[in-house]
Amino acid sequence: MKRYTPHFWAHLSLAWGLILTLTALSGCGVGGYGCGAGYAVNNAALELTSVTDSRTGAAISHVTLSGLTFDGSAITDLQSLTPNQLTHGVTVAGNTLICDVPCTFGLNAGLYQFTVSATGYKTVTKEFKGAPLFDHTPCPISTVGSTRIKFTLDPL
Repeated sequence: MKRYTPHFWAHLSLAWGLILTLTALSGCGVGGYGCGAGYAVNNAALELTSVTDSRTGAAISHVTLSGLTFDGSAITDLQSLTPNQLTHGVTVAGNTLICDVPCTFGLNAGLYQFTVSATGYKTVTKEFKGAPLFDHTPCPISTVGSTRIKFTLDPL
């Protein structure tokens, strides 16, 4: 059996101390929680990836979203749902959002409700729990996607 000298134990203790200090300074902590820099939201809360005709399966490329609510309250400032750096394929037109599918919108995690319409189709009200999706690496925590939405519309 090999015996370790006090010199060996001192170096090992110093190495572990350095490792623990660097981990604490990086802010990652145990289990990846508590990142010192916080986290970055790089994506919108909702991504409308596909809207199709319920009979033919044909893609519907333009839809209008109206009557938008967030956690039960009406959204009166639709521009707040479409910051340029996080969203794409969506524009505000009066009190509606025009979505060129695929499109992304919304910032905060929560319950979104809206009415969807498209020329030649019945309107439908949809409700989705939206949230930016986070990666699973410990630090830095960042978003890697959005709640993805797919649905069909019935022809008139």
